Amino acid sequence: MTSQANALITSNSPYLLQHAYNPVQWLPFSQELIQNSQSKLIIISIGYSACHWCHVMEHESFENPEVADIMNSHFLNIKVDKEEHPHIDKIYMKACQAMTGGGGWPLNVICTPDGVPIHAGTYFPRQKWIHLLQTIQELYKTKPEQIETFKVELLQILNKPTPDTSSITLPALQKAIENHIQTLDFDTGGMMGSPKFPMPVLLYNCINWSIIFNQTQLQQHVNLTLLKMAQGGLWDWVQGGFARYSVDDQWFVPHFEKMLYDNAQLLPLYAQSIPKLKLPILEQVSRQIIEFVQNHLKLSNGLYAAALDADTELGEGAYYCLTIDECYAHLNEQQMAYCQEQMQFTALGNWEHGLNIVRFYNPPQARMQATGMSATQLETFENQILSIFAAIRKSKKPPMQDYKAVCSFNALLLSGLSQVIPTIPQAQEIAQELAQAMQAYIKPNGLWHQISNNKPQFEALLCDYSFFIQALLNYSFHTQQAHYCNQALQLLEIASKNHFHSNQWHYQAQAQTQFTTATDSEDDVMPSSLSSLSLSLLYISNLYALPQYYTQAQQLISTHQQAMLQHPFWHSQWISAWVHAFAQNPILICSNTQAYNNAINNAKQHLPLTIPIVNAQIFELPITAGKYSAQEQYYICLQSSCLAPVNTTEQAVEILLDYFNIQ
Repeated sequence: MTSQANALITSNSPYLLQHAYNPVQWLPFSQELIQNSQSKLIIISIGYSACHWCHVMEHESFENPEVADIMNSHFLNIKVDKEEHPHIDKIYMKACQAMTGGGGWPLNVICTPDGVPIHAGTYFPRQKWIHLLQTIQELYKTKPEQIETFKVELLQILNKPTPDTSSITLPALQKAIENHIQTLDFDTGGMMGSPKFPMPVLLYNCINWSIIFNQTQLQQHVNLTLLKMAQGGLWDWVQGGFARYSVDDQWFVPHFEKMLYDNAQLLPLYAQSIPKLKLPILEQVSRQIIEFVQNHLKLSNGLYAAALDADTELGEGAYYCLTIDECYAHLNEQQMAYCQEQMQFTALGNWEHGLNIVRFYNPPQARMQATGMSATQLETFENQILSIFAAIRKSKKPPMQDYKAVCSFNALLLSGLSQVIPTIPQAQEIAQELAQAMQAYIKPNGLWHQISNNKPQFEALLCDYSFFIQALLNYSFHTQQAHYCNQALQLLEIASKNHFHSNQWHYQAQAQTQFTTATDSEDDVMPSSLSSLSLSLLYISNLYALPQYYTQAQQLISTHQQAMLQHPFWHSQWISAWVHAFAQNPILICSNTQAYNNAINNAKQHLPLTIPIVNAQIFELPITAGKYSAQEQYYICLQSSCLAPVNTTEQAVEILLDYFNIQ
């Protein structure tokens, strides 16, 4: 570190500020910077504030004077917060995956002066990084023709059109899913192998498919995964909240950063499982996720911060774990023995470096049998221990909060809170406050991408519009506040004006100036902005009788059909959107509030999650016209038409499932 700051010091990004006193003369990203880079090679280094390996490479390399001298002398050095500029991250990650077959963060890319990558990778140890920089600099100086040849070949690969005009059928999709079920881990949940990511988008759509395709094993896999994650070290037993992923295949050792987007998406999965499984741990996790985001991520403006760091000055995970000495200093003899027996705390640590991860190795029944305690006694006893652990944490410096309030992340939280209202009614007040706070993202003719230190920044990207529109629809349906549904339509109209050009939806609003196009097609840890948009286009086309949006949804879905067959688990929301369109875009309209409550309580868990349920007593929409009645009635409305009403939720469910071709 140096005493003199570099150009990152004026940034509003916690990640960039972490590098503001590096001896590397970092510059914040701007397109103009690349356009005026003159003849120097460019290093574009991309990460985020909670990223452990980003910190490691910073300490090893970017704080090192020798490395800094090489980088400053021969390269233009640009730091990018991937959450501030996800379009830049997607472009260079696309190049990295094309060159190496993989990716991750930190993402370090060496580019020609026009910003085109010629080498890319993730974490590099110091000596390997030095050798790489020297080799590429020498090659650029002595054999520029080789650099130019490689660049041309890469651009051809990146910009090669991949039209997808194939058609698919429902049985073909079902077969594709069946062929990939072997990649699911039916012993410990999640995907096979390690590391294990929660993958909430896939879990959500597995519930959908279990209903649509009558695949009970998919629902069983979701139940198993939710239970195993909640029982492992991935879940923070002390303060709540899930870490980003587990480095092992047992959900035991977490990568300790906690992301808003993970917890926002896991919240409705746990809450929706409460009435099905009736396990106390599911309700406990649901409520504690809400408490975690409220206590540790909520900002003074009512929005929520992006993440909590994995590292503190004591090292990775030291804040979350306990040494045996800390336990002896604060626990009584009975509590200490219990931690050693049931949490496997040792002097060497149940993890590494003498650190013990908090988790219970045995299920509650086994713990009750081992202690002779009743369920109530055991809960009280364990809560006392966890309270002591929470007090120990208060004596430590907490992990840094990434205080950027990203529009798309907050929208995911609003969706999650909205969906749990039927199960956890207290979530409605929290969701209402967030819905109001999110109005700050809306500006004339557009959205802001983020608000950091109460300063709105950067033009919104398609993910911001897609997730916000979806959140407003979810919030409107679950709280019976119709004006938010109208606002979703207004945002869709703005998004269409800004992002729909040449009969295509684009991730960026402005004209593309990079060497390739930013794409967001895969349903990964977060859903694809395009698949989310497809669902919203379907809903709004039916609610407001706007067939042009239905056509756009069909066009979007058609361009991803082959990808659905080849990689169904990475296009899970796409498949749900395809099936929704295949079933003629159904929506369930309830004649009054009583009918709506009956549908939410009795029918929703038997229907695909993509079926909106709308109250005609509240919503004045083209599709609800003439359907309000004091009599309990249910209308199945398909694209541009409605069937004759039925009088029970059971009849409505039977008809809807028939439209999904379920026998």
